[in-house]
Amino acid sequence: MDSRIPETYKGIYEKHWRTISESEKLGRLKDVYHFPLFTTSDQEIFDKVETVIKKYRQNIKLNIAFGFILSERDGSQQKFYHPSNNTMLFSTPQLIQSDGDYTKLLDDVEYGDAVAYARSQRPSTKWIVNRIICIRLEVFKIIS
Repeated sequence: MDSRIPETYKGIYEKHWRTISESEKLGRLKDVYHFPLFTTSDQEIFDKVETVIKKYRQNIKLNIAFGFILSERDGSQQKFYHPSNNTMLFSTPQLIQSDGDYTKLLDDVEYGDAVAYARSQRPSTKWIVNRIICIRLEVFKIIS
């Protein structure tokens, strides 16, 4: 387990490490990447997105989901919300074919946006978002 994990969340990380840990699944038409997030900085999210986008020479479409920790307002319970293809940030994958598309994507995936996204996904208002802990990137290859 990584030493950057805050003590408060170690139980959640340990229980769900298979989902949170770094992985990639490469397919003919779609690739899926998972990365843990250890800070609340925009730069960490940008670095993960850039790492993935640099792997592609052709135009791609990209969508993102975040995994996060929720707590009941009274502090009695925590739960992990899995990133999945059912809870993507964008209603449709974003086309990345120019620097402008890339810049717009980064503007839309700042940490504050991730928290707002997490708030919209929580089961009810009795739950609060504690922390964004992982990111899932789905890359759709555009075959010419």
